[in-house]
Amino acid sequence: MRRFLTWKWLTVAAVAVLALAALVPVAYLLVERVQSQRTLHTVFAKLDADDPGWRLDDIVRDTNARLPPDDRNPFVLAAAANDLLPIDADKRFGDFPDRSKSEPNVMLGPAVKAKLLTAMRGMEPATDAARDLADLPDVGGNVVVMPPNPYSRSMQSWENLRNTAGVLWADAVLLAEDGKTDEAVRSVRAALGTARALGDDPSLVGQTIRIALASSACRAAESVMNLGEPDHGMAELQAEFLREAAVPKLRVGLHGERGGAPQASELFIGPRLFGRTDLACVLEVLTRYIEATHLPPERQAAAFAAVPVPAARDPRYTLTKLMVPAVALVAAAARRNQGELAAVAVGIACERYRRKFGQWPATLDDIPKDIL
Repeated sequence: MRRFLTWKWLTVAAVAVLALAALVPVAYLLVERVQSQRTLHTVFAKLDADDPGWRLDDIVRDTNARLPPDDRNPFVLAAAANDLLPIDADKRFGDFPDRSKSEPNVMLGPAVKAKLLTAMRGMEPATDAARDLADLPDVGGNVVVMPPNPYSRSMQSWENLRNTAGVLWADAVLLAEDGKTDEAVRSVRAALGTARALGDDPSLVGQTIRIALASSACRAAESVMNLGEPDHGMAELQAEFLREAAVPKLRVGLHGERGGAPQASELFIGPRLFGRTDLACVLEVLTRYIEATHLPPERQAAAFAAVPVPAARDPRYTLTKLMVPAVALVAAAARRNQGELAAVAVGIACERYRRKFGQWPATLDDIPKDIL
């Protein structure tokens, strides 16, 4: 009998331990659910108080409301110019080196120039239309229509801008090599207009393409400045590069990504166990990043690095791990682009000083304020 009671109590104890082992994770999950819901509610409430228009629907509505009329919208003009390009325009420049890596102080050479002229054959109507972008200093943009999945937007209109920018880069370089530097400056200003055409597109992809288009305009400007001495349009070109450098592209893209994070969470995470925890983390990290973009450029990298992010192996933060690395790459590109835009503007100011005084400035402090 005593042995039977011993086994009975051992069985009861084992069952109790197993039941406790099963109840502990259930209790943990219940607590996690309540805490994550409370945390997410707090994050939403803070965003609503600090930035009432932070949601993607509000951002899209505000972006569309700020679009200029079609006759002042560089996006509309760039799209119209693209429609005039030959069907194979995007393939004609495949044999040429990346414009971002070109050497602006080196002439193309006879063979390369001949090949580029061949590539540009038949593009005259599109080129003539695209040059008019120089007369549209307004910031443009396409009407933003967000599908249920914000990441399924068509990129074709963005790619069309790349084609137009490529044609204007080639036009500026060829004009400069032929000594038509004033016309080349106009093409550079038009190339910078393709970047302005994207306006305040509420996505990191859209702003990344704006960065790439602005960088292409920098290469075109450097080529023109190295290959000739324009007489007109220099001050305007310098001012436009400075205005583009001042555009907070990264901040605009981050606002859009943060606003669309709830939709992204539903699409990629859904009702998963730690979905609310993950979404709250994404919103907090992106908010800290947006705050960092208000710092001077030279302090932003350290501020981004100081934002705490979850460990890579933590299974609770799937969405966070998808978004944070992409943000870091765009942030670096945005800072680099801001620097090169400002550097080109300063280079133009130095050239204007040289043309006026017959020598280079010893320091930037030597340049009068009406030039720099």
